[in-house]
Amino acid sequence: LHVPVMVVASILALRFIPKHNKMKERNAFDTVGMLLFTGGIVSFILGLSFMNTWGIASAKTIGILIASLFVMYLFWLWESRHPAPFLSIRLFRSSSVFFGLIISNSSFLLANLALVAMPFYLSHIVQLSPATAGYVMLAYPVCLAAVGTLAGRLSDRYGSVPFVMIGLGCMGLGYFGGLFVHHDWVLVGIVVILAFIGLGMGF
Repeated sequence: LHVPVMVVASILALRFIPKHNKMKERNAFDTVGMLLFTGGIVSFILGLSFMNTWGIASAKTIGILIASLFVMYLFWLWESRHPAPFLSIRLFRSSSVFFGLIISNSSFLLANLALVAMPFYLSHIVQLSPATAGYVMLAYPVCLAAVGTLAGRLSDRYGSVPFVMIGLGCMGLGYFGGLFVHHDWVLVGIVVILAFIGLGMGF
């Protein structure tokens, strides 16, 4: 399903997104920064992935996680001194960028926790069939897609702050309702919770 959608999206992008003919001054690509960033992230993910196999307190797990932190420290030192960094560290000095990243990462983390945990809850606790559980989970992407484009246009006109607050409020209501989820609940209640989380991500 994703492949034809991406093909259509690529064709539409080539057709309707305007081209920028203005040439910008080219700087040397920060190859060292890219390698340090890739090494730090890959080693960190590797440590988390094999944590259950090696053991949380094993020498392999602790060693690879410490190594990943050291590599990311080297990456920070390199990027702070490079004239054309792979990832500009100076951006994080801006409070709007810093807190914006915290809010966006926190919201994505919470949303994906719900998307990962809810199918198991519906299948193993509520005893729904995989097909029915999938239909229930549709409440999240449908609501996200329904308000995403509209919220983007309205935020361009009225500013992003009101819609960020609306989105966080919707997510808060969704997760607050999730505190009271019980296996005897009717499916409508779970659908409403997922819908609020989807609305929050859309805004």
